[in-house]
Amino acid sequence: MRKIVDNYTFDASAQQVTLTGVTVAVNRVVAVWNQTDGELIYYPATPGLGGTAAGSVITLLYDTTSMSDTDVLVIYYDDGVEPARSDKQDTGNGYLATLAGAVIAEDAPVGNGQPGVVLMAMRTESPAYTSDSPGDAEPLQVKDGRLFARTTLDEAIPAGDNNIGNVDVVTVPADPFGTNDDAAATAGGTGSMSAKLRRATQGLEDLKTAIVLSAGNNNIGDVDVATLPALPAGTNVIGKFGIDQTTPDTTNAVSVIKTPKASSANTPSIGTSAGDAIASNSSRKAWGIQNLGTNTLYVRMATGASTTVFHFALKPGYATDDGHGGAVHDDMYTGVVSVAGTSPRYTFYEL
Repeated sequence: MRKIVDNYTFDASAQQVTLTGVTVAVNRVVAVWNQTDGELIYYPATPGLGGTAAGSVITLLYDTTSMSDTDVLVIYYDDGVEPARSDKQDTGNGYLATLAGAVIAEDAPVGNGQPGVVLMAMRTESPAYTSDSPGDAEPLQVKDGRLFARTTLDEAIPAGDNNIGNVDVVTVPADPFGTNDDAAATAGGTGSMSAKLRRATQGLEDLKTAIVLSAGNNNIGDVDVATLPALPAGTNVIGKFGIDQTTPDTTNAVSVIKTPKASSANTPSIGTSAGDAIASNSSRKAWGIQNLGTNTLYVRMATGASTTVFHFALKPGYATDDGHGGAVHDDMYTGVVSVAGTSPRYTFYEL
């Protein structure tokens, strides 16, 4: 069955491609495409694009000495495995039916002979992490047939006056809360919680009584409320503007017309460095970037584009500025657009 081989190494100077873990039969190599350079480097049906195979190494006739070992290759290989047949599918369906019989719905009754899956756990003398970091899957751990937990749940708390944790329940006062009849505690004095609460509420009442504004024309802060002028009678405007609309939408009717801002294309520019290519612009109507270089250009709709973090991979041209490079256009996004890649060269615009 034909498939794409992802596990390989490319020695461009030696014109060799090594398929890791595969003993290559040259008659099963269908094609090899250099995606980075956009060139077909092995296709036995075309003169000059053949090659030989030894072990896991394919030696190409095509001259790849000007290419890079890190170029991305697309390798089509026929491994000779037969595709699925109806008889094998029937066998597989039988296995699936057996597994399905072991699954029961919630609240379904369980009878004798009900098939199921035995849940296994790892036996250990002391619990410990078996994975590398938080979030990794781990097996359950048991000892003496019991599941490890933070405490042993089947041990009773000893009788008597033992403390639970650091709380000494023996030394709590007999009646810390007091009763409704407790007199108010003195300022800063001791007493039950009821007595101290009575003292606090009494203090609030005393504070309310003590705060009384003197009669007369006293000012509050810097505002002299006695000298505010009277508002003139009539149709005077209060504030910066007023519109008399005795009959709404009829008297002095107001129509607001919003003229959309016309957009115009900026002067196209050629960029030659990685980083932010287009700044954030909330008024932007559209933007676009075209790859003018001979290496793949990686574009991200945010700052921080890299060869592994990107939204678009624009294919390279066959030569610098030949117009064959990939392009992306968008009329929704208004944020920062950044680029990355080897020796980037691109043109960009926004409307």
